[in-house]
Amino acid sequence: SRQLGVAQASLVFGMICLVVSAAAAAETPSVERVAALLQSGQESVRVVCFGDSITGVYYHTGGRRAWCDMLGIALKRLYPQSRVEMSNAGISGNTSAAGLARIDKDVLARRPHLVVVMFGMNDAARAPREQFEANLKAIVGRCRGVGAAVVLCTPNSVYPNVPRPVERLAQFAESVRHVAKEL
Repeated sequence: SRQLGVAQASLVFGMICLVVSAAAAAETPSVERVAALLQSGQESVRVVCFGDSITGVYYHTGGRRAWCDMLGIALKRLYPQSRVEMSNAGISGNTSAAGLARIDKDVLARRPHLVVVMFGMNDAARAPREQFEANLKAIVGRCRGVGAAVVLCTPNSVYPNVPRPVERLAQFAESVRHVAKEL
């Protein structure tokens, strides 16, 4: 089961890189630059995973690993010569607004090459979509401002529940896609 998770993480990261690369080929900072650094193995590549409990806590994987740990394993398998430094900047209960308030200390101070952003679950339960989109845009801008490439992840699915109905999560996932396409 853990092998399947690593394989899936490798495949997903590869697909993300291809999609982002095609959309942002001329931009710097870029995912291509991060991939080149990973490929060269000449310097450590700092990756910060930034989000809420889905990022930060292991209970979603039965106490084994958080998804950012799995991403680090996948990157190391894809780029065996790389020196990857993974940082988990996920905090349970955070919304994109709370993340934005702590971005300097928890993300930018680590001088990342790549920031993988996954907010939305808590925003869907208690924030307007417009504010969520504005916060994502600010997060992307702040990260790019220090030279980091950014990958935006949509919120994962959950069992239907009152604070996070499936339809609302789908709308927030669409907001992430909208911001990614725009930026």
